[in-house]
Amino acid sequence: MNPFMESGEGLTGHVNSRTLRVAVGGVAALGIAAALTLGGGTVQHAHTMTAAERIVLASVRTTAASPAGGYWVVDAAGRVHAYGSAVAYGSAPSHLNQPVVGIVSTSDGLGYWLVAKDGGVFAFGDAPYEGNALGTSSSGSVVAIASKTAPGSGSVGPQGPRGATGPAGATGATGPVGPAGPSGSSASAEFFALMPPDNAAAVAPGTDVSFPQDGPSVGSSIVRTGPSSFNLAAVGVYEVSFNVPVAEAGQLLLTLNGADLAYTVVGRATGTSDISEQALIDTTAVNSILTVRNPAGNSTALSITPLAGGTRPVSDSLLIQLVGP
Repeated sequence: MNPFMESGEGLTGHVNSRTLRVAVGGVAALGIAAALTLGGGTVQHAHTMTAAERIVLASVRTTAASPAGGYWVVDAAGRVHAYGSAVAYGSAPSHLNQPVVGIVSTSDGLGYWLVAKDGGVFAFGDAPYEGNALGTSSSGSVVAIASKTAPGSGSVGPQGPRGATGPAGATGATGPVGPAGPSGSSASAEFFALMPPDNAAAVAPGTDVSFPQDGPSVGSSIVRTGPSSFNLAAVGVYEVSFNVPVAEAGQLLLTLNGADLAYTVVGRATGTSDISEQALIDTTAVNSILTVRNPAGNSTALSITPLAGGTRPVSDSLLIQLVGP
């Protein structure tokens, strides 16, 4: 659509809500005077064209380099006329097949495109050439041209500085309580004998030492099954300590379910010191049976010393603790 409206006085066009009036006088040769009011001031220019020439108005653009603005006028022959701060970057070639019907500015005002009625496009200044409509269904019936980067839309500027960090938000609600963890190990028990009267007879090879009396305990999974055998109800790792005063040179060891635990053998060659041990054992079945034994094959029966070093009965002791699964 032509941006001008013809009247009895001439042609009137609108540029960014401002009116450009082109007065027409005469018939054979038209004297054309153009006046554009910008920012309260008036920029005027006069030009003479033939009666066959049509005027097509491009956009008025205000830029930093030209705060007063400016505009282009193009005639049907493709000649571009610049007014105000607008710069003419060129006109269409002189051998047009069809008249020019439109002009549009680039977004920065430093170039423009012309379009002819047959779809031919001409780029000037910083306007890139992107093709034309020649040979299409629109060829011969084009009436205007538009740009997606027309004035009013610009390229994206650089990212601005990062803003200040805002205040911390409110503390969220407490989450649900997690599932209970596995139960820890908390079983232990102590057993002992007092000489006299306990262990009155010597402990023969292959025989277990007696601890017939119960000391403090935690839990109920470590219990005696007799004076010299003890039930370990839970599968796990146990720490076992024993201390036995004997009169002879000899050895003692731990057994588990009747089998000797060779790594627990302790002994003494001379003197009258106690035979003692501290070891870890690992059960693989529930209700395992533990004993302290004079190993089979030894030649000496062991006498548990009564009243050693004084008038009070002397104790032998056995401490069993469950320390891990």
